Amino acid sequence: MMLAAAMFAAAGCVTTYEDAPLFADVETPAVPAVALTIPFGAEGDADQRLLFDFYAGVFQRLQAAAEDRDPAQVEALLSAYQRPDLPVRLQEVLRGYRALAAGLRFQQHAAARATLRPAPVTDADDVAAPAAPPLGTPFTFLLTLPAPPAAVRLGGRDDDDACGFAVAVTLDDTFVDGSTRSTQTQDFVWLPTACTFADRQPLVVPIGLDVAAGDAVRRRVHLRVGLMPGYVQIDGERVPVQRTDIASAGLTQWPAGYEAIAKAPLVTLREALRRGDPAHFAHVFVAASFAGADERDAATALLIEQVRFGRQDQALVAMAALQVLTGAQLPSGDREAWLAWWQARR
Repeated sequence: MMLAAAMFAAAGCVTTYEDAPLFADVETPAVPAVALTIPFGAEGDADQRLLFDFYAGVFQRLQAAAEDRDPAQVEALLSAYQRPDLPVRLQEVLRGYRALAAGLRFQQHAAARATLRPAPVTDADDVAAPAAPPLGTPFTFLLTLPAPPAAVRLGGRDDDDACGFAVAVTLDDTFVDGSTRSTQTQDFVWLPTACTFADRQPLVVPIGLDVAAGDAVRRRVHLRVGLMPGYVQIDGERVPVQRTDIASAGLTQWPAGYEAIAKAPLVTLREALRRGDPAHFAHVFVAASFAGADERDAATALLIEQVRFGRQDQALVAMAALQVLTGAQLPSGDREAWLAWWQARR
């Protein structure tokens, strides 16, 4: 499987990724949490020690709000307790929480506003093609992040504070005999160059996938995208961000040429069953998948005849097609169960 991304354009570098747990090793925050206890030492008079003791309690409340990812509560506490006359060490910790709150605001914005959709594609004649191209055809999703209220700069791949996204892909493949296989993969997409939101223009990141069709007759593709931990600049300040799920989307793919089958599923099903050769097994499954409500009874009867009289491989494909056509939860390899089910319906 191959995945590619670029910023504000459909072209970009391509990387290859292999099977891996979803979002492996990316849960750790970009920076350690702000310390709950400040090493004040023994210096200072009694009034200053009392001040430090008081702010230790404030820091505990700030840390709890930060762990809850509640920037409003962090900002409310800062408004109440951040003063220009505080000792330098206290000021530094409070500034750290101010930056943390700004990062949380950006994370919330990304999670609430980011979208992930299949990119429009065209065929050779520049005519709009289906949103889900056939199995084995490369395709692209567009991650779109609207501009946030504050001025935000995201670093490029070669910057010290590179901004990236974790992309988790799940492929659920179904085969003509009813068997299934699920594959989970992950990669990391980095912005090729730095991006500063300007003129309220959104960030658009194409995420391209190129996956071999294999023997699947139906593939359900699901993508989940998360903001990687690191740093961004907000209003000129360097602020930390944590890994945050921001968008997900999916689509279903079928073999090349499925559109013609979908237009005449019952006709295709009847002809594919008549031929009965393995080259038309996929036609049987796809036709059953696209049969309309007014065609399902006739299609079910045709498939049951194949279960009753067909060869073992033909019957197996017919039972898999019956599963998708009727929704009946019967094994695709049990002829007797399907025949009994049919008899009970009559």
